[in-house]
Amino acid sequence: MKPGVIVNGNVEHDCGIGRSVGWFLEGIVSIGWAGKKDLNLTLRGVTDGCEKDECSADFVKNSMIPILKRFGVGVEEDESPPPMLRVNRRGAAPLGEGEIEFFCPMAKSLSPIDMTNPGKIKKVRGNAISCKIPPTSPSRSAHAAKGVIHKLIPDVWIHTDANSRSKAGPGGCGPSPGLKIILTCESTTKMVMTAETCMDPEAERGSVLPEDLGVEAATMLLEEIRKGGCVDTASQSLALLLMCLCPEDVSRIRIGSISRYTIASLRLFKAVFGVTMKVTADKDSKTVLLSCLGTGFKNW
Repeated sequence: MKPGVIVNGNVEHDCGIGRSVGWFLEGIVSIGWAGKKDLNLTLRGVTDGCEKDECSADFVKNSMIPILKRFGVGVEEDESPPPMLRVNRRGAAPLGEGEIEFFCPMAKSLSPIDMTNPGKIKKVRGNAISCKIPPTSPSRSAHAAKGVIHKLIPDVWIHTDANSRSKAGPGGCGPSPGLKIILTCESTTKMVMTAETCMDPEAERGSVLPEDLGVEAATMLLEEIRKGGCVDTASQSLALLLMCLCPEDVSRIRIGSISRYTIASLRLFKAVFGVTMKVTADKDSKTVLLSCLGTGFKNW
């Protein structure tokens, strides 16, 4: 498998409406740091929509970019700014018309990690985002989500963001109505986990209440916390891939449970990099500890 040299630079791409921009970003985040220059990427399309189990641009920002920083990408701010993702315009499924900007600095090599202590959850932050629907809907979703999480932790803050078709630039959105809520928790050891849910664009109008979305998002986040890992389920494969590309030193990570997607990824990593993960089940915490020796990849 020899895909060629990753050049990077200034790149613009229209993702269409078949896939969300998050689907493209999942792959780009994992290799953007390995280019010959810094990556300045602009993507246009569906920014908010959970079709085909795809993550949104906000999920990449809240969950995956912190993992990049854990591996040392953009840590030396004297050389280059850290990775950054900004949503310029919202575009709900199915018609999209949103726009995001993603910046990823070049990194010569990664740093090994030891993410084995999940810590205790100290705060929850989130966003309830709407497009072309009454601004009371995100407020109702946020209130319902806080009602669930406040039973367990007091430090909960959810921002509401109502976007209108009539606005240009920030605060504007595409032609499709949509509602989404994304929640991120941070632990005492600075581990983050994220969960999101959104309104089904094919569902009948009024069949799903904003409160239902808020409760669902809060429940999904609490389920990720219950599993006890240091990363959420959707970000497992990214963390394990970067572990394979680390210097020839041991990296370790604790996850709650191995998803089917992660199992398939581990098989690919073994076939491409020749890296076999050591998998140890922790019966006390009901978590899984994975470790490996990096391949010593250098980005010259």
